[in-house]
Amino acid sequence: MARYSERDRSHVDAAVQRWRDDCLFEDGSLFFTGEQIWTYDHAQELVTQFNENELTDKRSFEEKLAEQLDPVSERAKVLMAEVIAVYFFFASSVGGPRKRELVSFVLALAERELPEDKLATRAFGFGIGGPGQAFNSRRPYLLQYLISFAARLKNVDEDERREVLADPWGFRDWLVGEDDSADGGEQMMRQLLLHLLFPEEFERIASGPHKYRIADTFDELLDDQWGDAEDVDHRLLKIRERIRELMPEGQPQIGGAIDYYYSPLVEAWNPTEDDPEDDGGGISNLGALEQKRQVVLYGPPGTGKTHEAKDLARRLLRHQALVRWKAAPFLRNRQLIEDVADHQIRRLQLHQNYSYEDFVWGLRLGAGGATVPHDGYLLKLIREIKDGPEPGEGLLRLPWVLILDEMNRVDLSRLLGEVFSTLEDRDDEVDLPMLTEGGERRSLSLPSDLYLIGTLNLIDQSVEQIDFALRRRFLWLESGFNNEVIAKVVRERWEALDISGHHDWERLRPDIEDLSEQAELLNEHIRDSPLLGPQYEIGHTYFFDVVGLIRAWPRVRLKGRRPSGYLWRRSDGRPMPPVLDLWRHSLRPLLEQYLVGIEPQAARVELNRLRGVFLHGELE
Repeated sequence: MARYSERDRSHVDAAVQRWRDDCLFEDGSLFFTGEQIWTYDHAQELVTQFNENELTDKRSFEEKLAEQLDPVSERAKVLMAEVIAVYFFFASSVGGPRKRELVSFVLALAERELPEDKLATRAFGFGIGGPGQAFNSRRPYLLQYLISFAARLKNVDEDERREVLADPWGFRDWLVGEDDSADGGEQMMRQLLLHLLFPEEFERIASGPHKYRIADTFDELLDDQWGDAEDVDHRLLKIRERIRELMPEGQPQIGGAIDYYYSPLVEAWNPTEDDPEDDGGGISNLGALEQKRQVVLYGPPGTGKTHEAKDLARRLLRHQALVRWKAAPFLRNRQLIEDVADHQIRRLQLHQNYSYEDFVWGLRLGAGGATVPHDGYLLKLIREIKDGPEPGEGLLRLPWVLILDEMNRVDLSRLLGEVFSTLEDRDDEVDLPMLTEGGERRSLSLPSDLYLIGTLNLIDQSVEQIDFALRRRFLWLESGFNNEVIAKVVRERWEALDISGHHDWERLRPDIEDLSEQAELLNEHIRDSPLLGPQYEIGHTYFFDVVGLIRAWPRVRLKGRRPSGYLWRRSDGRPMPPVLDLWRHSLRPLLEQYLVGIEPQAARVELNRLRGVFLHGELE
């Protein structure tokens, strides 16, 4: 079964069951008991006015939708609101307030209000998974798919509809047709619809290309015992059964469930960083590291580059274990991979006093006062790599990774010295200006299985200031602000507190969603500021401090008190003490430092402007 979700999905599953019973089998409504909303005629109105009347100008989605729905009947407008509600069922990455806002907007066009006592309404605060960026950017096409699906299903009588929806594989065959294009092609909404209606059989995977990549990665597990899988969904189900055999305890970090988006499975199939529905996404950070063998994660402070580098290093070893050992040994030896990673991932913290002599080689006083050559960190590591043991019988060696943390703190060209040449050609040996004890000249070559990951803060040293010859020896991976991380980390920290039971996450969630939006808005203004710019974005880690600030707020510490808002008051958007403290004690001092050197009056005006953006902004 593929029912795992990071959040309680019971509300969504209940709403989907109601949708199936009342709206798909019959012609009822998600929101208005006793009304005929999901009918063929209403769906055809939407096909004509929405699907076949696409507006491509630059107005907002809501503005264009209002024009498209203007000619349709009241109940067709209600159907559009309910189609949007179904579209939102899967997405845990869209907040409940935004779901309510858009559905309420469409209902208002029909002069209706969103009822609060319905399963679909309660499901807005939850979700099943993150469908990716294409879910929002391609919203009209996903809605068109749902409308076409409804019209097609409602074009047959109730008995046939029940037959179509009775069997998961029969439903899939009906949905896609003999030539796999009866429903308009294999796109994201097809994947979401399959999982929503039949979560036991179909994975919670929104991307069709992801499904094929996962199936191709683990296809070797499907030996004769498991038979021939006819299509990608059958293959994934059989692969899941085989993985469960090889990993009976499942994945501990998700409570023993099996999910392809968690270790050690996710590193094996290596999703790209941005994989839209047409599979046009660029190379992933992992793919870049495997191709070039040396990369730099660069961006403003506070974006978690060190954490990202360590995570990238582990993903490299896991993926290479799959490539070198194949799927079954990879799954059987998961702990061995982690043990190897603990030993073979090294992190070197660079600083102003760290020199070439420390990193490559230098001269030191020996016995009798004579100077003798001394191996630096890199030469010692190379020797350890060459002398390292095999991981196990029949298993090939895995890579080593050296993380060079905060490269901006050193003169890179001087630090690397002869290493500069060997980065580009690992087979080339470069002589070192040092002799062995026997008088022989020493040489340097980098092992082919040594990967380098650097981190660099843009404020201290911009990418453009780095030597061009050195720049081309690395691939440069931007590590910027990511507002989606804020809610995830804040939730983990909040639920670890001893007060999270009284002030549960669902009560806090709306404020943290607002915080993420305001952080994004603040950074938009920083990027566009003539006094600052993109390199002065505030990293997402700075916003994690809000957990402790909320915890320390007397109104939260008092038992039995539950404020109407933890960061902004729900009634009027007024900033509450925890978010004011975040500004005073974390964000403002940072921005003041960034504005040092700017004319004082101009700096003060800019700081006040950014304060208004963050604390009030679009919440007013």
